[in-house]
Amino acid sequence: MSRTTGRKAADRGPIPDRYREFMRERLADEAELEAFLAACARPLPTTLRFNPLRCGALNGEVPTGLDLALEPLDLPATAYRLAGGGDPGRSLEHALGLFYLQDFASMIPATVVERLAPELPRRALDLCAAPGSKSTQLATLLAPGGFLLANELQGSRAGVLVANLLRCGVARALVSQLDGREIGARMPESFDVVLVDAPCSGEGTIRRDRQALEGWRPDRNRKLPALQKELIASGWAALAPGGLLVYSTCTHAPGENEEVVDHLLATSDAVAVDLGPAFPELERSLDGRGRLQVFPHHHDSGGFFVAALRKPGRLEPVELALPAIEVEAERALADRYGLDLETLGLRALRRGQDFFLVPIGAGALIEGLPLARPGFRAGRFEIDGFEPDHELALVLGSNFRHDVVELDREQARRYLAGLQVDLELAVDPTLLRWQGLPLGFAATRQGRFRNLLPRHFVRNIV
Repeated sequence: MSRTTGRKAADRGPIPDRYREFMRERLADEAELEAFLAACARPLPTTLRFNPLRCGALNGEVPTGLDLALEPLDLPATAYRLAGGGDPGRSLEHALGLFYLQDFASMIPATVVERLAPELPRRALDLCAAPGSKSTQLATLLAPGGFLLANELQGSRAGVLVANLLRCGVARALVSQLDGREIGARMPESFDVVLVDAPCSGEGTIRRDRQALEGWRPDRNRKLPALQKELIASGWAALAPGGLLVYSTCTHAPGENEEVVDHLLATSDAVAVDLGPAFPELERSLDGRGRLQVFPHHHDSGGFFVAALRKPGRLEPVELALPAIEVEAERALADRYGLDLETLGLRALRRGQDFFLVPIGAGALIEGLPLARPGFRAGRFEIDGFEPDHELALVLGSNFRHDVVELDREQARRYLAGLQVDLELAVDPTLLRWQGLPLGFAATRQGRFRNLLPRHFVRNIV
């Protein structure tokens, strides 16, 4: 997440001398060091990425009606920097997934996939996915019929990941809660794109959080390089021949960056990819070996390291058939809301009493992995018929053709705050939208409007 804390450097304390000495070895000269330290003393700019899954193909254009002063960034085409005031994180547009607040440097790994993948990803893996910044960006790049497996071991972080996938309308995603070191053995050569945004010492985030340097010393996290080497090796094992692996961290430590990548090159058939030709706008951040070491003074961002590796061979098409399809649930969605699931790359699957909508091509994963979520929850059949779930509204609500009411901004704000809205609804439940963006369901019970927004989705909107 890229939002600035808004605190002045003096409020966050000075950069420790030992960290200055560490960075002196990483930078070309004293002028570079001073520029780096000056950048770190400034708050991190607020940057955001518009979400094509919500607002369609933008072609670099800002959606009309958004009351924010924005300046375009070099990449990706949908990225902007907030040039004026305001709190975009509390806006209606943010709540509905129109954009994602994310540091510019954090957008680079998925942009590598966009520019270097030989074709749009059909089977993508985000090995360390929470909180979802890169997963939600990677999901916008999927080929028709493709899918994303977003993995996060920690339960609380997995919950945040799911919330961001839903907010951004990501339909073709599965979520697993596995140790990332196990996935390569469980799903060998199964993905044409693998992203390993590894856990790291994190001092590249000090513009946002000076606590990242509390107790810092060069050898503080001795176990991290070993973990990172295991994670990248697992990601490599999960990568199909001809596929692309992107490794990234938010640290400047060579032992967590270059040495991890070099270890994989030395112990596998991995081929290093030179990022220079694909990223002329990031020439200043190239390290001489085709990798990107983004320092805060380069692009007024946080710190990041990004490298890309290709597996020899050629990508082959893979048919992954789904288990038994729930035709009754699909018919209910088609009849009630006009949803053509097959066109959307989805099919219905039963899990207990619930029906999930899962990517068409993900059958082997559903059968072979203990998935926390095989897709998103569409609803269940009750005595009175099919009862839709709020997740169905969030992910596919823009595609509903029936039983929809459009709200104005104030009505939408009140709905998301869990309040009453002055409406009479002809159908229970009815989907509510604002400018085509789904809010959730509501009903009329005993002549009174009933807000069906789940309590944990309630939020105050500016």
